[in-house]
This record gives sequence, structure tokens and C-alpha cells, in this order.
Amino acid sequence: MARGQRARCGGLARPDRSRLGCWPQFGAHRAGHPTREQPSDRHQEAHVALADRAEKVQQIAGQAVAPLGLEVPDVVITPAGKRSVVRVLVEPTLPAQDDGASVLEPVTLDQVAEATEAVSTAIDADDPFGEQPYTLEVSSPGVDRPLTAPEHFRRAVGRLVEFRAEGAEPFTARVVRVTTEGVELEDGRTLAAGETGTGQVQVEFRR
Repeated sequence: MARGQRARCGGLARPDRSRLGCWPQFGAHRAGHPTREQPSDRHQEAHVALADRAEKVQQIAGQAVAPLGLEVPDVVITPAGKRSVVRVLVEPTLPAQDDGASVLEPVTLDQVAEATEAVSTAIDADDPFGEQPYTLEVSSPGVDRPLTAPEHFRRAVGRLVEFRAEGAEPFTARVVRVTTEGVELEDGRTLAAGETGTGQVQVEFRR
């Protein structure tokens, strides 16, 4: 395998895995009579192929970072010419015995660096991209990620969150605990699963 230049992303050096290759060609033929696929068909096939590959990479990456106490909530693969940009998101694994109220520390730069090396090695071994060149980026989801699932709100414990639910006025409150009953707020309210809507962590410069 040829190793390319190390790309910088998010302040960290990431390995740029370069390989000779090209995108697969999509087409359809019937009984010796060539037919031309509609662009929408090709786009749909390409989209499905990217989704399948992203799922495969998520499995590979998840196994690679588990020993580091991390998990992979999402993988995004974006075509960039003949190359693909593979963005792997990592975050700390939730405690096995979780009280729902402890504040979880964010991923550190050192952890991201370790995860980058582990994921890169695992992808090279499994080779899900074949001959297609790609650039690997590993980072945390960051505060821009919308909070839509219980585990998202669990990771936001201790943070100020803006809540937007359909049919209700947006409001901001601090999350203090997340249980099977819902999301408990500092002001004493508890929001059931259907009442949280979409949350957005607010950046605080002083507390």
C-alpha cells in the first residue's frame, strides 16, 4: 500500500491513504440491447453504495477504538473527485453502570490521535475501499451535533441546551440527568422522550 502525504484536519495530522484506482461504473444491459440508465438511477445506486460502505467502516472503526474506551456514533463518506473523504466520529463510551447524572468528559486531542492510528490500521487490514484512494479524518461530533436521541442528551448532562419541539416555544435549560423516564432539567422539569424535540448544546464562555 502506498502512503501519501499526511493531511491536516482539525489541528491534527491525519494519514492520507492514497491508492491507484477509480470509481466503479454503473450500467444496465438487457438481452444484448444496451440501455442507458437515468441519472437519478445512477445517483441512487451510488448513494446506496456509499451508505453500505459507511456502515462497514463504522463496524471496523468501532471495533478498533473500543479498547480505547471510545465508540463510533457515525461515519460520513463524501466523494471528492476520484478520492473519498472518510470522516469517522468518535466519543467516549458510556459507563456500564451509569447513574445518568455524571458529567462525561469530551474526547481529548490525544484520544483522537490514538483513534486515528487505530482506525487507519484497521481499515488498511480490512481494505473496504479496495483500490480507491481516500483520506481519513477522525474527530469528535462537537457541539454542533443536533441532540435527537436519549444518548445524545445523556452526553449533554451538565451543559446548557436549547430545546425545540414542534408546537412549543423554544427554551434553554441545563440538563442535570437523563433516565428512562426522560431528561431532567436544572429548573426541576422532566421532559419525556416525546417532549424533548431537538436539542442544541449552547456554547458557554463563563459559568
